[in-house]
Amino acid sequence: MKIYIWFLFFLLFPALAYAQGPPPANVVVTTIGEENNAENRPFIGVITFDRISRVSSEIQGLIAKVHVREGDHVDEGSALIDLNTDTLQKEIEIAKARIEQIDLRIQQADKNYKRLADLYKEKAVSEREYDSIYFERHDLLKEKQRATLEMEKLVLDRKKSTIRAPFAGVILLKDVEKGDWVQNGRELFRLASSSDVIAKIAVTETLLPFIKKDAKVVIFINSVQKELNGTILGIAPSADPKTKNIFVKIKLPYSPSLYENLSVTAYLPTSKERTLLTVPRDALVNFQGNDMVYAVQDDKAAPLPIKILTYLHDKVGIESMALKVGMKVVIEGNERLRPDQAVVIVGEK
Repeated sequence: MKIYIWFLFFLLFPALAYAQGPPPANVVVTTIGEENNAENRPFIGVITFDRISRVSSEIQGLIAKVHVREGDHVDEGSALIDLNTDTLQKEIEIAKARIEQIDLRIQQADKNYKRLADLYKEKAVSEREYDSIYFERHDLLKEKQRATLEMEKLVLDRKKSTIRAPFAGVILLKDVEKGDWVQNGRELFRLASSSDVIAKIAVTETLLPFIKKDAKVVIFINSVQKELNGTILGIAPSADPKTKNIFVKIKLPYSPSLYENLSVTAYLPTSKERTLLTVPRDALVNFQGNDMVYAVQDDKAAPLPIKILTYLHDKVGIESMALKVGMKVVIEGNERLRPDQAVVIVGEK
């Protein structure tokens, strides 16, 4: 009989405990604040680059080496390809030998000119002979000048045989391989500046009064579930002719995970600034599609509905009839709370 009574006790004890409610939960809280901010809402856009160079060659030649692949990030001045310079090097050596040959002829002409100049003073040679050696010497000097310029051009072509990145960026397109013959002016690479990554967002023209240059906005990269802080550069100078939408350009910090034409979500202002309650994002709880926070009232967790009006990086601006500045809301431990559950505050941020 005693065993039977104890068995019933163990069966009924959990039910009795559950009826008394869950035990107190340890939580960390923060205080509700307020800030002047505009309301915002999400808009979909794409990643693009504001500066793209179609890198080409100034000279023609056979490609000896390709240093990069599509998707690589390169620094300004990095070598992209090398052209074969064997023939060019031989032409430079020939040009140097030619200049040395002209130098020898100039030395000989200098000696003849000096000798005839002395004889001309003594009337021992004719003026015609004197003029002939004078102009021959000057003609040689001009020939050396022309040959020197030709050699300098060959040296410059040798330098240009290594095609370099005009700025730091990402290789969007590579249209060459080792062994290809390159004509001058042909597009070889498409290079996007990593300092000019932007999100391009289409919004209705009625929002134009609220878009301010240099304003900070939250950008969410949908493909990698990553959040970035962007800066509004301005408005593209042309609206869509059919929809009349305007295009907001938002500068983004470069990241290897940012690819051209990826979709992004930008939270852009849709109103004038006004005073809004603010809570950390960690305080948000979504229950059956509704946003709420747990406030601490009489040492219990009170779920209170909110309306999110603006995203402020690590905080949100909210509207709520039940919340006020200075009230405490749970930011750690709220994921396991139940309505009216007793709480123990173990920290405050």
